[in-house]
Amino acid sequence: MLPILLLYRQRAKVNVEGNSIVLYSYGYEKGGKFSAAITNASQSTTFLFQLCTLDEFKNFTQSQKSYCEDLMSVCHLSTLEPVYNQASNTNMTVDQAGRYLTVITNCAGSASNYLLDVNFSNPNSLLSTDLQPCIYGKPIMTVFFGIGMIYWVINWILNFRGTSALHIFYTITIFFAFLYIFVDTFYYHHFHKSDAETGATESHIVFRFLWQFLLLAGLSFVSQGYGYLASSFSVKNMILIVLLSAVINASLMAFNYISSLSYSVIVMVIFAIAFCVYFRMFMFGVNEAVLTVRAHMYVIAEQGIDPSTTPLVRKMKLYTIMLYIIVGYFGLFLAQHIIFTFFPLPDAYSELITDIINCAMVYGVIFLFRLRKENTRGYQTIEEVGLEVQEFTREEVLQLNFDDVMERATNKWDGSALPPQPRIVESKTISQDFVEEIQTEKAPPMDNADIHEQHSDDDKKPSTNARADVDEGLLL
Repeated sequence: MLPILLLYRQRAKVNVEGNSIVLYSYGYEKGGKFSAAITNASQSTTFLFQLCTLDEFKNFTQSQKSYCEDLMSVCHLSTLEPVYNQASNTNMTVDQAGRYLTVITNCAGSASNYLLDVNFSNPNSLLSTDLQPCIYGKPIMTVFFGIGMIYWVINWILNFRGTSALHIFYTITIFFAFLYIFVDTFYYHHFHKSDAETGATESHIVFRFLWQFLLLAGLSFVSQGYGYLASSFSVKNMILIVLLSAVINASLMAFNYISSLSYSVIVMVIFAIAFCVYFRMFMFGVNEAVLTVRAHMYVIAEQGIDPSTTPLVRKMKLYTIMLYIIVGYFGLFLAQHIIFTFFPLPDAYSELITDIINCAMVYGVIFLFRLRKENTRGYQTIEEVGLEVQEFTREEVLQLNFDDVMERATNKWDGSALPPQPRIVESKTISQDFVEEIQTEKAPPMDNADIHEQHSDDDKKPSTNARADVDEGLLL
């Protein structure tokens, strides 16, 4: 579980209704403090406050005891506090360092409404012990993110002529990634010493959502060919990508806040649907892009130019790497979630893994989309001559024989204009030349009398253009 609920572990006001509630675990040092205050209790009763280790909590859930006096023996840190004037308070000191779950039970045995204010703290920090390593790890990760952003800016300045809409989009993405890790570092350092609200929690959530949303949307834009294979983009696809990227990130973040099992299932179903649609769209786009690049390389090879000396090779590698990146990104997060769900590892490890994955994604974006000297026309780089655009079906592209055409493609590309990028179509459109060819083949044959009559008429007409006579003779 990601420690987004750090504030809740330290201090939070919640409305509860029921017999018992269980708060999230908190790692205590020896001498750690727990305090709780109940106000606006709907009935006069007694509350049982308990700090249970994981083993004690397991016994608590399996216990057949129903009275608070009997339940006190299940967890060694337990206290009973009566309610006076709709309020009750307690303070407890932890005698053994460890990770404890907080359990609060209404001894009346019936549901009641009340306002709960809890406070967790350690002698040297307000953070849980399993999060305290983040105080040192987050600044290190901030340095790595900062180095990546500085490199990106320097590369942009040195190759400013290659600026494009896609490059600006990724510049914003990297900037928000740095802001996220910077705010995250401040987040932990602030709550290390104080539980006062400063807007750090809200900023943490907003920047995390924005940068991951922009990352997924940007990769999907490129998978559809925008910025690399085409300068225009389908508005319908753009809206769909934006919605899917937003739903995926929102559902992942919401999952970390929801404690109800039923709501968690609903959120995960929404995530699964959005992810399947997103991934299918991403894979289809990458496949179409690879087919387009492959067909373009074939057309270039037909002109005697070795396509491996053109920027198309880099485009082919880009789409291959992008596929590995998106699969690896979600695969690692899924593996991380499974591991930390079934094994009680410190949350600092989860945070470290998350930061490493995110940092790797940032450097992957920098590697793939950095500008080069030849990017004077943006990422498309290739100047194309005004020839007729060829069309290929998917089946034709898959069956292209590169061995034969590569034997003739011996010339190294000198930077001149190349044949235009072909189109991948479901079925070929019929060109005008092809229609005329069909009409010529289907024209009915003329008998000798018609031919003689036609020649007689032609002989009577004066020749006004010698070039036309030559062409006409060639056609005959």
